[in-house]
Amino acid sequence: RAKIQKQIELIQEQIDNLIERIELLNQDIEAREIEIVNLEMTIDDCYTKFEHRLRASQVTGSATNWELLFGAKSLSEFLSAVQTIKRIAEYDNGLIAELKESKKEVEAQRAALQKDREEVEALKADADEKRKELDSKLAQVQDSINSINTTLQQTEKSKKETEAEMAEKQQEIDNIYKQLEFDENYVGGEFLWPSKSFTKLTSTYGWRSWSNGASDFHTGIDIAGAGIYGTDILAANAGKVAYVKTTYVAGKGYGKYLIVDHGGGYSTLYAHCSSISVKVGDTVKRGQVIAKVGSTGNSTGPHIHFEIRVNSKHQDPLLWFPNVKK
Repeated sequence: RAKIQKQIELIQEQIDNLIERIELLNQDIEAREIEIVNLEMTIDDCYTKFEHRLRASQVTGSATNWELLFGAKSLSEFLSAVQTIKRIAEYDNGLIAELKESKKEVEAQRAALQKDREEVEALKADADEKRKELDSKLAQVQDSINSINTTLQQTEKSKKETEAEMAEKQQEIDNIYKQLEFDENYVGGEFLWPSKSFTKLTSTYGWRSWSNGASDFHTGIDIAGAGIYGTDILAANAGKVAYVKTTYVAGKGYGKYLIVDHGGGYSTLYAHCSSISVKVGDTVKRGQVIAKVGSTGNSTGPHIHFEIRVNSKHQDPLLWFPNVKK
């Protein structure tokens, strides 16, 4: 966009320069037209003077130069006749010279005028092309603006949808926990990592951001890795299966998931399973296979979404696994 903006500024500058040049040429054309009119008036004046002198000669019946010279009766009259003839000749020559010079200047001015007019037309054509180019660049800018606005609108829509989906997903779990009754007596022992071979975390506990600008609070950890799909999900501790969900809408929620009650307010949640091998009410042992890793529900790929809750409140699971790298 910045590149196009620079191109627009350059084209506009070129158009401004062309317009300025056209204005100067138009001023020059106007001045030349006035000059041509003045020269034509001078030519007309020269012709008029010639006509007047010739008519005066015809009316008065003026003698020829030879008659003036040979009609002189004295040297004084002869010299006077010579001066008269000389003055008339100088006057006529002056008129002729002025007439020739004026005609020559008129031709030069007309040639220059024609050249200026041709240049003006060429500059106007160039300016029109530049305006078309400018309109094209402006259209590109507008298209870019429209595209950006559309992208922003789509991103904002996607952001709201993501945040709504995450909130809905979390609300579902919170509502389930409100309905469940847990054993008051803790089974004891330390928590076990829910996967035999995979420890890579693709998302940790806490606030996280999405590519569309959305953000949500991740209430657990996501365990993933190449080849994790279909591998065993292990019960983190002994307990009783409190909840199982196997029906889901593709792309929505936690997909297939289960909750295990460990007593004393402790519970664990395992989500996005491909299959679940236990049912509500089953007693499970620590390390028992309870499900298989999948990517059901709203999931970006195969992984285990694992939560530890105390009195239904989610906690950072890594508090129980300090040796696992974030």
